[in-house]
Amino acid sequence: MSIQPDERLQQLTTLLNQYRYSYVSEKELQDGIANALEKEGISFKRELRVSKSDRPDFVVGDIAIEVKIKGSISDLLRQIARYAKHSEIQSILVIGTPHWITRVPASLDGKEISSLRLVGSLL
Repeated sequence: MSIQPDERLQQLTTLLNQYRYSYVSEKELQDGIANALEKEGISFKRELRVSKSDRPDFVVGDIAIEVKIKGSISDLLRQIARYAKHSEIQSILVIGTPHWITRVPASLDGKEISSLRLVGSLL
């Protein structure tokens, strides 16, 4: 029996939520996430170019991960809407600190979205 895409997204969200990240910049948070993925033996690609203008921070299988510590929800929604249009991306995980992370919709363009708001990790 294979794991369904929504289950894989939830498992990845739960797994990454178990880690504490020490960072002051988005790049440092990305490095922490990369370390967590490596520690768990999860294969990923960083900054994978899925089109000329689209490069999710990470791609784990067919899950795009986008990391945000600042910016606006409208900018993020435009960005992940572009990711959702790509056939190789089946779901999206948004990880970050802004209060609006929890307001990311559960799906976009038929692709499931999960959000993970990090609190207490910022130095």
